[in-house]
Amino acid sequence: MNKVKEILFNFPDATEVSLENCHLTSLEEIIPDLIKLKQLRVLKLNQNYLTKLPADMSGLARLEYLDLTNNDFSDLGSIMSGLFSLPSLKHLYINLSESEEDDIIVSLTNLESFNGTPLTDIPDTDYPVNVGQRSWTIRYVELHSLNELMYGSN
Repeated sequence: MNKVKEILFNFPDATEVSLENCHLTSLEEIIPDLIKLKQLRVLKLNQNYLTKLPADMSGLARLEYLDLTNNDFSDLGSIMSGLFSLPSLKHLYINLSESEEDDIIVSLTNLESFNGTPLTDIPDTDYPVNVGQRSWTIRYVELHSLNELMYGSN
């Protein structure tokens, strides 16, 4: 796609690229050029005709924000490998069914927000509970990954 090559030539240190409504049906052709944008942190691919993501997008190592809304993804299988391969992804926008959204949120443990909803902004809090002469402290702890739940690490 000429737009990506133009960005690469004119703005090699670009941190944000918007390819919204560019009639994209695949990312296979443009991923090699996007990978050359070593500072890329924000990628907007909304309002295209994408049906799947490349299985390996790990070359977009600094990508933190990805907007995939209003595309034609048929199921989670067509996108999960690509999303898993993005090591720095923190903010994801995508249209999916509610159960698929839940699967994404649980699977992508580094996400800080999903479709604009913060996932990590609840502070750790102690709640005193008194029942008769007994008292307990219930602690609400924000988990950043399933490993913390399983192993109790901070």
